[in-house]
Formats: sequence, C-alpha cells, structure tokens
Amino acid sequence: MQPSHVTLTDVPRTSGRSGLSGLKLASSILVVVIIVVAAVVLAEYTRRPSPTVSTSSARSQQTSSSKAVPLSPPNSSVLVDDSQTSPPDGLDPAFGFFSQDEGVFYDVYQELLVFNSSSVTQMVPELASSYSEFNNYMNYTFNIRPGVTFTTGYPVTASTVWFSFVRELFMGQDVGWGNYIGLTLNASQFFSTGYAFPWGLAGAVAYATANPAAGKNLTLAAKYLDNILSNWNPSNSTIEKLMAYPHQAYVVTGPMTFQINLLVHYSYFPTVLQGWWGAVVDPAFVDAHGGVQANTANSYFDNNGGPGTGPYEIKSVSPALSTIVLV
Repeated sequence: MQPSHVTLTDVPRTSGRSGLSGLKLASSILVVVIIVVAAVVLAEYTRRPSPTVSTSSARSQQTSSSKAVPLSPPNSSVLVDDSQTSPPDGLDPAFGFFSQDEGVFYDVYQELLVFNSSSVTQMVPELASSYSEFNNYMNYTFNIRPGVTFTTGYPVTASTVWFSFVRELFMGQDVGWGNYIGLTLNASQFFSTGYAFPWGLAGAVAYATANPAAGKNLTLAAKYLDNILSNWNPSNSTIEKLMAYPHQAYVVTGPMTFQINLLVHYSYFPTVLQGWWGAVVDPAFVDAHGGVQANTANSYFDNNGGPGTGPYEIKSVSPALSTIVLV
C-alpha cells in the first residue's frame, strides 16, 4: 500500500506569532507527518509475506488469467515457425525479396550449393554433386546430383536448372536482377531495354529459332521465350539448341551438367548461388499454373507456392500469407 500524498504548503499561521514561532509549529507538524508516513510504510512492510524459495522453474510460478498458448503443433510432422513478426511478401523464390521469406524458401526449395555449416565463405554441393571453376573464376561447371525429384516426381536435371535460372532473371523481378546484375545480367542492356535477359540469351534464341532478328530485337526474343518457357519440353530440338548454345550465361553441357559463364571474374560467386534466388523449381508445375512471361510475376506461384526438393512442402496457405503450413 502506498502512503497518501501529504501537502505541507497550506499550514496556517497563528495571528500575532513571530516568524520563528510559526516556523517551529510548521516543523512540529512536519515531524508528526514524517512519523505517520514512516509508521504506515513499516506496517505495510510487516504485512508482506516472506518470499518463497522454490527449485521449480519461473514459468511454473507465474499465475495469469490468460490462457496458455502452446508453441508446438498438434501434429509433430508440421513445422511451426513463431519467430516471424510479419508474413512473407511472396512464395515464389523468383519474386520474394524480404528477410522473412527465407524460412519458407529454405525449407521447401534447394539450391545448387549451400553454406558449409562451419564456414560462412565455404560452399558445399546441395543439388549439385560437385562443382569446379575455371578461367580464373569466370566460369563454373556443376554436376547435378542424380536421383533428385520434386515432390511431384518431376526429376532435377541440367535442363531443370537452366529453366530455373533463366526464369529467375527473365521475370524481371527485383530479387533476380538485384542479385545477378553485373554477373550474368548485362547492366547496360537491362537498363536500356527493360528486359532482364541473361547475357547471350537473345543470341541463343536467334540460333535456336533460326531467326537472326531475335538476336537484336529483345521484344521479339521475349515473345519466343514466353512461348518456350510456358510450354517447357527439354526434349524438343529447338529447346535443346537453345540450352546448348555456348555463348551465353547459362549452358546445358550434358544431361546432368550445367555451366554458368560470368561477365567478370568473381571468386565469391558460389556464395551468391546459395540464396533462394538460386532455387531450382519444377517447370511442369510452373507451366500448369500460369507459365513464364517476361517482366511478369507468376501470381499463382507467388500466392500458393510450389513443389520443391527440400525437407518440407507447402500444405496450406491462409489469406495474405498470414499462416503457411509445411509438412
């Protein structure tokens, strides 16, 4: 109990008394007030119970009228991440670009490389089984791990990787060009034309379609790619020529071999690939749900997510991505 507030400024003076007598009276009253307050405090202190010492946890000693909220899901196979304070901005790794996206992306999708758990600069293969660099860190070759499939059963091959990397840039979203500009994306061409073509891709389209005009007219090349990427068939002869064209950023050099050719020498490029902007996605699922269009996000994929090769898959998504259930 807190003592009542006492005001001393209104102490009356007795008429005819000297200032000293008035001061003595005020002092006497002040002493009495102090004694009263001290008595109240002492009484309150003696009423308080002695603290109880217990070896149980502090959580068990707390009492509250609010209902306890369990942090674990009723199903042990369901992943619950309660660390995020806001939902992802998208579920397509070619669109999402916020830090809160990474929990879903890294649980559902996989990349060619991943950080070594004991080093922040050393990379180890993930969807790749091995990789090597040559020409002083300007060219990288990846052997794709055999036997990996998406949850749909679609296999991961070099053509799947090519589709994913080209799509990441071709869609023109911030996460794509923001991470590959100056490496596999020519900055001057991008800013002057508005198309985020991996370097050399227009020339590959011209070669594969036998239409030289597509090599100089990016709008024409984009129309070809809209159709090719939205009707993906890696066994098609035109698509085989497109992927195998050697003078471009991304090249399929064999059924399970993929090469990346940079515009510059960059020894830290493997660390770029571990981000979700290097995620490999299922082409059949993409094409069945909106396909690929230049400078356009795939709204279905972005709102619902897609199949991956990671340890979890997306089971359900609530409106505005407020709750995402992974199993």
